[in-house]
Amino acid sequence: MTSTIFSTPTSEWMRLSGLTDKMQPKMRLAFLRATRSGKIDTEELTRSIAQIVGQSADTSASQSGLIFDTSDPTYMLLVENLVSQYKSLLDDKESKQAARNEAGENKLVNTTGLDRFSATRLQRAANSGMSKTELEKLRKKMLQQRGNLIANTETNRAINSALDALWYVNAAGREVTKSITTRRDGRVCPYCLPLEGIQEAVGASFDTKYGVFQYPPFHPQCRCFLFFEVK
Repeated sequence: MTSTIFSTPTSEWMRLSGLTDKMQPKMRLAFLRATRSGKIDTEELTRSIAQIVGQSADTSASQSGLIFDTSDPTYMLLVENLVSQYKSLLDDKESKQAARNEAGENKLVNTTGLDRFSATRLQRAANSGMSKTELEKLRKKMLQQRGNLIANTETNRAINSALDALWYVNAAGREVTKSITTRRDGRVCPYCLPLEGIQEAVGASFDTKYGVFQYPPFHPQCRCFLFFEVK
């Protein structure tokens, strides 16, 4: 593998260049833009995500002394993963139907992008007689909270899943290991702190006391990532 930003064995660049930190505010805005009309423009969402990942990776590569190449398969897989995850979360038909079943359908309510709990709460608020103006304020507040959670958690998931998949495919007979790395700062939670340094072969799962995981995140808002090493 060439020494591009995504193929370098060490993941130190992720901590130093802050790729996920650069992407998250932009991904949050992409989520909020996609929920405005209640309809999902897949082409626009794909273009937006590709641009966000490309710009963030290019900046991070420059800061880390590495190379960013738009033909890098990890970049393409990362964009594909993010688009798929966002489409699924934006158009969660199961949550919409559950909210209708629990609270009763109200045509005034646009629940696009909301989880089951929030969608149900919004439906009930509409059914209780809340005005359209107040409903829209509540919906925007919920979407802001949902957007923060998704941008942080799903961006991290997409990066780690893409790296894990590509390192597995490109191991080519070499012994490649992956280990869990925290941010090593004061914000590391008690859940993730004991996971620091746990190692497995690339493609394998981490069997922790909290469950079995292929890669981070291990919980909502998790900031852990993978460290790869070629032996």
